[in-house]
Amino acid sequence: MRRTSLVITVLAAGAVMLFLLGVYAVKRYPMPIGYDTPRYLFQTNLVAEFGLAHVPRVLPPPTRSLATRTGFPVIVLTLSRLFSVSTFKMAATVPAASATAIALAAGAFVSWAFRRGSLVFATVTVFVGTSTIVVRVFAPET
Repeated sequence: MRRTSLVITVLAAGAVMLFLLGVYAVKRYPMPIGYDTPRYLFQTNLVAEFGLAHVPRVLPPPTRSLATRTGFPVIVLTLSRLFSVSTFKMAATVPAASATAIALAAGAFVSWAFRRGSLVFATVTVFVGTSTIVVRVFAPET
């Protein structure tokens, strides 16, 4: 039973990730999706070069970095070093992984709250992961 649940979970998460990351293959996008992703990648490079504490003071006016948006550089730099992948590729993957985590959490919550099985979990996961609200979180300009 546990092995079946694990397989269903992996298949549901894989379906959501394929749906979200499939846009890169279908549309042949050369950059990660997001109108502000280049700004975040620039800030990530600044954090890699100068450290997190110095980022708000490094840029001269009128350009400024977002001192309140430190999560993206920290997560992307950590994961890119962990998996030996460029920050550019991580910037494309992290939003899809976050959206998939949201979908998996929704599936787990609904199947737990209503005491349903793996099939309901997978259905809710795929439904939420491909819903317009999660796609808007993944790609805000859509």
